[in-house]
Amino acid sequence: MVEATLQAGLEIAEVKRIAELDGLRGFALGGIALSNVLWFSGYAVATAEARSDFWLDPAITFALHLCVDGKFYALFSLLFGASFALMVAREQAHGRSAKSLVRRRLLSLLVLGLAHATVLWFGDIVSLYAVAAVPLWALLRRSNRALVWWAVGLLASPLAISSVLLIVAGPNEATTSGYGPAAQLPAFASGSYRELVSANGAFLVQRWVLALTSGRLPRLLGMFLLGVLLLRQRPTLTPRARSTLWLTAVLSNVAMAVLSNVPAQPPSNLGLLRDAVTCIAVPSGCLAYASALWPMLANPGRVATALVAAGRLSLTHYLSQSLVFATVFYGCGFGLWGRLGATSAVAVGGTLALLQIACSPAWLRHFGTGPCERALRALDGVLAARKPAG
Repeated sequence: MVEATLQAGLEIAEVKRIAELDGLRGFALGGIALSNVLWFSGYAVATAEARSDFWLDPAITFALHLCVDGKFYALFSLLFGASFALMVAREQAHGRSAKSLVRRRLLSLLVLGLAHATVLWFGDIVSLYAVAAVPLWALLRRSNRALVWWAVGLLASPLAISSVLLIVAGPNEATTSGYGPAAQLPAFASGSYRELVSANGAFLVQRWVLALTSGRLPRLLGMFLLGVLLLRQRPTLTPRARSTLWLTAVLSNVAMAVLSNVPAQPPSNLGLLRDAVTCIAVPSGCLAYASALWPMLANPGRVATALVAAGRLSLTHYLSQSLVFATVFYGCGFGLWGRLGATSAVAVGGTLALLQIACSPAWLRHFGTGPCERALRALDGVLAARKPAG
């Protein structure tokens, strides 16, 4: 078991919680709130005529495309991969079988994620992680060099899929926004809770179709592997390397923001260009954030402490964001769907994220963990108890 741990690239003394990873996770949760709130508010799927004409909205949406879109989910995915490797190494360091824990944890995440997608928001990412991470256990046995090639191939897979679809179907004009069946949108705006659950189910089907046809699942696995590699190698960037990374991130993300309104489906020449740019913009953008924040998180301070605490409550914060947004915006809640522009919606999302981060240290001091983290472990325990003897 010890040999397996060392082969994973982690010394026994390092098999512990890493504060910097938790801090980056807390930071990523803030960006996820800013991204998701535009959907929950209805702004992301509103027609140009129906949207607020507040003068700042176009600048806010462009800033989100430039600084937020894709980068924070990628950062969260990177951290998931690193945490997965740490979990496996921790089990091996204590002489326990990691394989059964991995199976239980992924199944638990799938159950919680699908419940979240059904009762609150079809855009759940946890269930996608649970499925995308299935091959990760086997890939952990690969060498660092092999993982590099796997990561590059998986991160580039959306471009390959788009190329095949474009060759087979030919370029087409967009006929849908790609979010799901438009006829179901009124359920979010003014429907009852029962109608909301029904709409979530319809949109969830479309989401999984897009996850398969757009290459999102392999891209997630690629980010997981990148997280494993960063955990193993702990690279130190020279000033020149950091400048190159940031220049690449800025230029590619400007291009990604310019192409942000190109629909995901059906395939098109512009869509292919957008996918090519995204393959560079998303990983480089999330790595640029990580490289900038890591030194600050390594030095204890009030902000770093709050971010670390928020990262340790990541599942609770992620799911509670959906609960608050659904309550504020959906028709079965306060019914603000479609009534706020991008600026106001982002203010709501940013305020919630800041409150979560600010309150996290006090919560951890009093309760030790979050309710959703506790529920995940309880579900793990139930699954472990059901394992046949022997």
